[in-house]
Formats: sequence, C-alpha cells, structure tokens
Amino acid sequence: MRGTSRLVAVVLGVLALSSMSSLAGASSTPGAGGRGSEKSGGVVEITAYSSNDGPSSTAVVTGAIADFGTAVRASANGAGAQQYNRLDLKISRGSFALDITALEKRLVTAFALFPTNLKTCSGVEVVKASAPVATGSGTGAYKGISGSFDLVVTINEVDSWPTCPRTGQNLLTESIFVTGSGTVSFRS
Repeated sequence: MRGTSRLVAVVLGVLALSSMSSLAGASSTPGAGGRGSEKSGGVVEITAYSSNDGPSSTAVVTGAIADFGTAVRASANGAGAQQYNRLDLKISRGSFALDITALEKRLVTAFALFPTNLKTCSGVEVVKASAPVATGSGTGAYKGISGSFDLVVTINEVDSWPTCPRTGQNLLTESIFVTGSGTVSFRS
C-alpha cells in the first residue's frame, strides 16, 4: 500500500510540475492575455470594484476578451457628475464604453431610501440593468465592438451612527462591485 501511495504522490508531483512549467511559459506582460481572441467576439465577463464613491474603479475583463485597467463613470455629453450615463472601460489594449443610463437611474431611485437599516445606519443596494456598448466607442483592439451587458451593481455602505439622516453626507465606508456578462462582436 505504501508503494502505491508513493507512486500516486510521484505522479501528482510530476503533473503539478508540468502544470507549473506550462504556466511559467505564459506571458506576464500586461495586455498579453487573450491575444487574437478579441476580434472573434463571444461572451465577456466584467468585474469592477471600488471602495469609494469616486468615478474610477479597477476593472477586470475575462472571457472572449482578457484585459484589465480602469472603469470610469462619465457623462457622454460633458454634463455634471450627477448625470453619469457612461462607463468608460480604459483597459490595456484599448477602450470601449457602456451606456449605463438605465443603471444610474435605478441607483438614484434605490438610494432615495438609504440606509436600509436605520438601527445600524448601514445597508446594501443591489441594482440590475442592461448596458449596451456605446456605438463607435471602441479604440485599439476593441475598435468596432458592439453588444450589450447585463450588469449588477452591489453597494454595501456604513454611515455614521447613532443617527443616520438620509442625506448621504455621513459615509464611513463602502464597497462597490459591478459585475456582469454580455456577448460582443466586432465589425471588420
């Protein structure tokens, strides 16, 4: 029995080493992942996260596109910060934007009654909406991109206590996660 255990351990060790050597051969150069797959399109997952209300988040894009960078809430027409309607994905091999008008409207409505727990001055809001790729927004490797994403925004927030007026001025901490998937394609 011990001989069999040793043989299994050796085989597992060889498999682990061969897996590690194939990983070592993979490029760690920024932007190297997923080359060549972008122009074929397909299912793409997006995750963006932040610990503040600022417009910028860290973004990770996987699936048919493998890239990373920032996601920046912006206003397509240059309007004030309270009128965000675009999420600009500025990632290592180019950029593209999502129209988040519906998502922003739902966030504003949801936060009209925040915090959701008045005893602890904290709460969570989860909002879902579709976000199409903004026409003509693709640059670099994402030139000609089109499609749409189903996004979910989850915001956990703790406001000052023991009283928590619904003014939004007493934020102590928060986490913001944007996740979603969609299918993209590229015009030639």
